[in-house]
Amino acid sequence: MKSIFRIPMKIHHGLLIMTELAAIYKKNGLVTLEKIAEKEKISKGFLEEIALILRRSNLIKGRRGPKGGYALTQNPDKISVSEILEALEGPVELVTCLSAGNNCPTEKTCTNRKVWKRIQDQITNTLDQIMLSDLI
Repeated sequence: MKSIFRIPMKIHHGLLIMTELAAIYKKNGLVTLEKIAEKEKISKGFLEEIALILRRSNLIKGRRGPKGGYALTQNPDKISVSEILEALEGPVELVTCLSAGNNCPTEKTCTNRKVWKRIQDQITNTLDQIMLSDLI
């Protein structure tokens, strides 16, 4: 089925990783990608790609070895869904003319720009307000 707005699987699975880690945050535990892959029926390789991005964005940390796994770098109360999405795919950008640094020649007269800006701002504000802890 077609959809105007479809969330990429990278974001969907990235949020799954983050919510699993948020659920055990207070126990100071670690979760393996194998466990998440098995539970969610997802490719471990794809989760590894996502975890690498989340690590490079300093949202998670990993420990190797038999007792290894992943954990959040900070309290889930302090991590917004917006931060996670931006780490994985970049900022919300519904149309190119709203991207930072884009100098659209019809910016002042374009009637569509106003509606897209309004929708984009509402999406961004909502994502900023939802914290990772709200998902567990």
